[in-house]
Amino acid sequence: MIILAGIGFELRKLIKKDDKLSYIKTYLFSSIVTIGPTVLCIMLITFFQILMLQQNVKIATREFYMAATMYCFIFSIIIVGVFNMPLSRYVSDLIFEKKREKILPSMFGTIIACIVLGGVICVSFLWGVNCTFLEKLLIYLLFVVLIIIWVEMIFISAIDDYKSVIRGFSIGVSIGVITALILTIMNVFKISYVLFFSNVLTFTIIAISFMITLLKILNFSIKYNYFEFIKSIDKHKKLIITSFLLTLSVYTHNFVFWFSEVGITVKQVLHFAPNYDIATFFAFLSVMPSLVIFVVSMETSFYTGFKRYLSKIENG
Repeated sequence: MIILAGIGFELRKLIKKDDKLSYIKTYLFSSIVTIGPTVLCIMLITFFQILMLQQNVKIATREFYMAATMYCFIFSIIIVGVFNMPLSRYVSDLIFEKKREKILPSMFGTIIACIVLGGVICVSFLWGVNCTFLEKLLIYLLFVVLIIIWVEMIFISAIDDYKSVIRGFSIGVSIGVITALILTIMNVFKISYVLFFSNVLTFTIIAISFMITLLKILNFSIKYNYFEFIKSIDKHKKLIITSFLLTLSVYTHNFVFWFSEVGITVKQVLHFAPNYDIATFFAFLSVMPSLVIFVVSMETSFYTGFKRYLSKIENG
């Protein structure tokens, strides 16, 4: 669950009182930004599942791919979740104070911190996975590039161009699908290599697309400290704990079922529960419209009402 800093600024620009078209635009914009990337990622994973079924891939290989991919997604989000809320607060403050030149250095600092933290955990975990070195390398690269994307998603609001989010995901997913199809037809490499490589390629293109857009729009200067944001985060220690626990709570129920009687073990250390995970996947899809409505309501009508309320308390 990645919080986009500054999305409220954009939603409040779009929405206007007594203008039904502006409400439609606002909900459409929120849908694209909030759930668009998630839907595209789900479509990619679903396509790879269908591709494996059509190729009569062994169930053990399918389970390995699904478990490894799921682990990369879940634990990369949890790692970035440690910085999610405090960074969103920090970036929103920079946008409000018109200090955008400090945004990119703090993003690079966050990426470095998350990759070091996540990289150590990932390498330690992969050490015990019973698979080839190339599979481990591709899984590690997928994990790292996902960390980069989730961090970029926190900072992407600073560019005031949310079309770049969907464009990046669309291009990446399209190239990933085409690559997987070509390599599968060639039938030269193991199907697990093909799918993991296609995943890495997809999300690398997305990460590069975001980075190019950010570098193009925002001013970057090496004179600023990459880790200056840590001072700001240190002031909001409770946000770090809240952010981490909130992100962790989203997947805690999955962890419980992974180690229950319905869970299975793949490659000695990868635990997951296919039946339960599929059920939660559809449950997640069902609440997506509610998420859009919540984001719009929270960032527009609630925000303006709460701002008036605080203003009256302060000014009497």
